[in-house]
Amino acid sequence: MNEIKTNNLNANFIENNNLIINADDFGKDKLINEAIVYCLNNNLINSTSLMVGEPGFQEAISSINNFGYKNIGLHVNLTEGKPLSTFEADCFLQENGDWDPNKVWSPNLLKKEISKKFEAEIVFQLEKMADSILFPNHINSHHHIHTTPFLFPVFLKVALKFKIKLRLCQSYYENSYFKYYYRVGINQIIKSNRLAFSDSFESLNSWNSRKQMLRAKKIEIMVHPMFLQDYSKIIDSWENVDLIEQLCFE
Repeated sequence: MNEIKTNNLNANFIENNNLIINADDFGKDKLINEAIVYCLNNNLINSTSLMVGEPGFQEAISSINNFGYKNIGLHVNLTEGKPLSTFEADCFLQENGDWDPNKVWSPNLLKKEISKKFEAEIVFQLEKMADSILFPNHINSHHHIHTTPFLFPVFLKVALKFKIKLRLCQSYYENSYFKYYYRVGINQIIKSNRLAFSDSFESLNSWNSRKQMLRAKKIEIMVHPMFLQDYSKIIDSWENVDLIEQLCFE
């Protein structure tokens, strides 16, 4: 792909620790891993979060060792693939043993014996990362399931136990006052427990539309780098845009 010009990236924000550009899904597969490594090595992002049970996990570990990356979080996965721990709650799994992503909204999670199984799975993923490479400096989750009503208390408990920062809910309005004020409430709980990884959590789109009003805050921007199959471009797989163009902002 063409040489990337990084001099337009807002370096002052990164240098002053005001802007965290975090790439999710590190460890998921080769195209994602190589895109994240490219972005880290070209100073387009300064943080990433690791999936410990995916096919690209060992490749991601090798890259962390080779390049000495330090700002690494845990991207907890409870919606794709199979549990990593001895998870004995079949009602949350599909027939093939994979997670059923629709069940993260189940009120069965309020049952103490069920919440303990999810807590054990989250801790297992955290400890696997710590044993394999380093202790994560924050926790977030695949598909934002740490912010769902029945899983949030479990994630909060783990974060408090290990004294580890937790990603906020999205801080911007998305056409639903109910969703917006629910997220405000979750964020207040995270902040009141001094667990917030940032002051505000934004997507690329929300950052680009709100950055003038957010400049005084510590911001986390979520990105999902992925090379196209022909390696001609790095896109954001979540927002389906040319990621390099989006990251080289003024």
